[in-house]
Amino acid sequence: MKIKTWWEDYKLKKSFWSKLSDIIFIVLIVGMLFPSSRMFIISNFQRITMWGPSELSNEKQVQLADEAYNWQLQDSQGNQHILAEFKGKVIFINLWATWCPPCVAEMPSIDELYAHYKDNPNIVFLLVTNEKRGTIDEFLIKRNFNFPIYSSLTRNPQEFFSETIPATFVVDKNGRVVMKEQRAKKWHGESTIEFLDKLIAE
Repeated sequence: MKIKTWWEDYKLKKSFWSKLSDIIFIVLIVGMLFPSSRMFIISNFQRITMWGPSELSNEKQVQLADEAYNWQLQDSQGNQHILAEFKGKVIFINLWATWCPPCVAEMPSIDELYAHYKDNPNIVFLLVTNEKRGTIDEFLIKRNFNFPIYSSLTRNPQEFFSETIPATFVVDKNGRVVMKEQRAKKWHGESTIEFLDKLIAE
């Protein structure tokens, strides 16, 4: 009887929008109990709160040491590369994982940024993860991402060290780390494209 009374009271006193917000809250709480829906909820919330990246000030920019260019990577076809192959280009490096909600949140904007520059020979995208190939392939197919994936065969250079992911670094043609972000960002934005175009033109 008390439940019925409470329900009648609830329907009378609550506005439509208040009821809707209660329903959404309950759905979110229930959704957080399941791993697949938890990833969807968290990554989409992250996406809503993302903003564009920022250029490092001159005093915070870092010049890559010669040893950094010995970093060995493997592409999705099994071909091995070293960072030195990309000297003289703008290098976009992103450290990520499929199980990381902030990483997943920024992936669509990275994919858009890659699509914008994929035919430009003066910029290279290195999205680095050390997960199993099958896990990565399934993730890319499910989400229809086209950016190139690499795995690290040797320890990451100190200049690209990060205790958290996602971590993104932009290296200019002269080998200076001019951008460093250690949280999800909106990468396909006008200011980012202007910044990268400027680096490419140098």
